This record gives sequence, structure tokens and C-alpha cells, in this order.
Amino acid sequence: LNLDDGGAGDILDHRMMLNAGAYLPVDGDMIPTGVVKPVDGTPFDFRQARPLRMETEGDQLPYDQNFCLASARGPLKQAAWTQGASSGVEMEVWTTEPGVQLYTGQYVTPRTGLEARNYKAFCGFCLEPQIWPDAPNRPYFPQATLWPGAIY
Repeated sequence: LNLDDGGAGDILDHRMMLNAGAYLPVDGDMIPTGVVKPVDGTPFDFRQARPLRMETEGDQLPYDQNFCLASARGPLKQAAWTQGASSGVEMEVWTTEPGVQLYTGQYVTPRTGLEARNYKAFCGFCLEPQIWPDAPNRPYFPQATLWPGAIY
């Protein structure tokens, strides 16, 4: 998504808020390491709305992590809020899932799209409510198995 111009520009000045006190660091293959890390004092702290722009060593910090909303599925609650920097358009994400993946489009291959728009890295973002990635291999993560007779 790009709430400003449909992807012609970047999303780095969009303001984002995530109701998550922790996130899952990943390894070189983008698999969670198994550590549930608090967001306090890190570039992953979106508990107060702030721009996605966060440079480290002169480069934009790419986001492609699961943010931990809860330890299990639960009642419907707000997971995220974002606002376009120039349009002011706002969006909320509500979910019953215990996690939300934030991806900031850093792997977008440059290409021309609809209406001759030039898409490139950071032209859009995704917010994906989900069970925490790698949950079947991590017994202390929220349960991902749906047993016979259970309701999803």
C-alpha cells in the first residue's frame, strides 16, 4: 500500500503505529531466530506513531518482521494505524491474530506499472495479520495447529 500516491513515491514518511511490545528478529534466511525481543529502545518501537523512515549507517532500515501483538489469538483489537504523509489518508488494521508482519517493500524490483508509474524499493508497505512465523517449530510461540473439530 501507498496512502499518498499509489506507489509513485516512497512510503518512508508515512506515520505508523503498531500495538506491539515485542518483535521477532530473523536470521539471514529471514526465519525467526526464536528470540522474542522487546521493542523498547530499538528502531522496531512503533507503539507511538512515527515515520517509517529510520536510517542506520546511512541506509534505510528495511522492515520485514513479525510484531508480537499477543501470546495467542484473541478478541478483535487494533493492531496498527498508518497515515500518508502528504495525503493525510489514514488506515487502521484490526485483527484477532497474535502477530502482524510489517514489510516496507525493500525488495521491490524497479519496474513501470499502471499509468506509467515507476515502482521501486520502498514504494509501498504491507501489514499482514498472522500467527507468528515458524510457530510449528517453536512450542512457546502461539499455536498454529488447527486440530479436528476446532474452530478457526
